[in-house]
Amino acid sequence: MSIAPLVADADTDLAGWQAGDQATFLEMVCAEVRRFCGWHIAPTVSVVGKRCWLGQQGLVLLGSTFVTAVTDVSVEGQTLTEGCDYTWQEPKGWLRMHPHSLPTAWGRAPDPSACVSFTHGYEETPPDVKAVIFEVLATAMELPASNASMVETVQYRFNLKDSVGVALSPQQKERLGRYRLRSFGGLVRP
Repeated sequence: MSIAPLVADADTDLAGWQAGDQATFLEMVCAEVRRFCGWHIAPTVSVVGKRCWLGQQGLVLLGSTFVTAVTDVSVEGQTLTEGCDYTWQEPKGWLRMHPHSLPTAWGRAPDPSACVSFTHGYEETPPDVKAVIFEVLATAMELPASNASMVETVQYRFNLKDSVGVALSPQQKERLGRYRLRSFGGLVRP
């Protein structure tokens, strides 16, 4: 079985990377930040009928750290009411089902879930996220494939950066931590 390569010679991103095109690098850096954080961050989007895993004690993780509205929640086709059947507080990326609203079969289901419609994401990219993106962009464009930041002659002194190309440093990851999806109480992030 022959599998196509992930990047072909005629790939426009490869041509942009080789040419040092800022738009190509910016797209790659944004993708890396979103991958690390586990969600899109910005802009605000509405999600309709997302199937979310229903965890222990009725905890439902929505896959966001900034939810601005929950418009519909249902379990096994039954529409639930906020305040009566579940609790959610803005901007939390999770909600908790009240025990009486869970179907009796829920505890025995192999993959219990809820369907949730919600709005999430920041209207604009937060300034601290932009700062990380700009830093990584500058490094990626300056050193797309090398971590050497300075080379001297005579004694061959090299200064190396802790990241190369489109990579987040440990300090940048720490700064993005408040936007990163986390698991609760051992629950695996969906």
